[in-house]
Amino acid sequence: GGIPALLLFLALLSTAFIALLRAANLTTPERIMLTAALAAYALQAIVVFDNLFSYIPLAAVLAYIHSRVARPLPALERLPLASRSQAEAIIVPVAGAVLLFLMLVVNVPNMRAAHHLVYAISPLSGGPAENLARFREALATGTFATQEIREQLVNRTAQVIADPMLSAALKTEFASLAVEEVEKEIAGAPKDTRARMQAALLYQAVGDYPRALAHIEAAESLSPNRQIVMFEHGSMLVAAGRWEEALALFERAYALLPANDDVAMRTAAGLITAGEIKRAQAILSERFGTAIVDHDVLVNAYAMAREYDLLIITLKLQATNRPDAPEARYRLASGYALAGRFAEARREAQAAMARFPQTVKDGRAFLASLPTGQ
Repeated sequence: GGIPALLLFLALLSTAFIALLRAANLTTPERIMLTAALAAYALQAIVVFDNLFSYIPLAAVLAYIHSRVARPLPALERLPLASRSQAEAIIVPVAGAVLLFLMLVVNVPNMRAAHHLVYAISPLSGGPAENLARFREALATGTFATQEIREQLVNRTAQVIADPMLSAALKTEFASLAVEEVEKEIAGAPKDTRARMQAALLYQAVGDYPRALAHIEAAESLSPNRQIVMFEHGSMLVAAGRWEEALALFERAYALLPANDDVAMRTAAGLITAGEIKRAQAILSERFGTAIVDHDVLVNAYAMAREYDLLIITLKLQATNRPDAPEARYRLASGYALAGRFAEARREAQAAMARFPQTVKDGRAFLASLPTGQ
């Protein structure tokens, strides 16, 4: 609702607060408790999205305040009351018709969009082609959820493009629809950082790095101190071979908030992909007291940088920290295979199968994927 909705919202809380101050029939403890409830809600509303679990208590508090401070309004008291016959003949049918109209215009399209979107992001018997059809149906509703639908479409498109088992024709269909919808989003909100980020990620997924960089640069110009934008920008610069620019960006992101674990981790990952292993390890040691940290973002960075020794050390730490997680053991086996250490990969997979018998089928499939011999 923008500024008008914000002003209405603030007016609602303000009038309730003023009514509490003026109410003569409230005790001091009642006034303090109700004022504190409004203040707590206002503070919560700054940092958390509203939902039923916050709306219902707010409505209850406002209703209670109204019941204690409301007074008759003479102008309304003098209005004639509708008779029962008038209510039955006119008011109820009109109100019912208005309610039905509002439901059909406001509620039903959004419910249909949500229905189609849930199916669009779920596994379906028809495979990704059916998911694509569901995305088209969700977008056709033209509801306020269009931005969310487009973001989910971008995510699904990236997955489809990365899947070697899917046809080039299907990938092209997904990419064409996603590009069309993302460009519509940007045309409608050219200064929306989130929309620019989505466009950059989409163009990166389809391999169009000039456009990906153009959009991520636009996103950074809109939000120059937002680290997540910097990290994505840096990763794209690495992919484009612009190492020095990427390194400067990662360092700037880290300097903005060095005390944050996630920022330190992502900065280190970015530096690893850019080949600055020692600098990355220095940041990890500074923040976590060790250069070997159990985190998936580092695992991915080591794999991308082909730093297989560090990859395997990190995967060993993960397997140690998660003794009851079979996927950790298989990831370690995959790390050995990625490094070309196939004998160790076999031993690790066989040990995982013995430790977790329920994974024998997956373990055998993994072993079958390894080269034979030494």
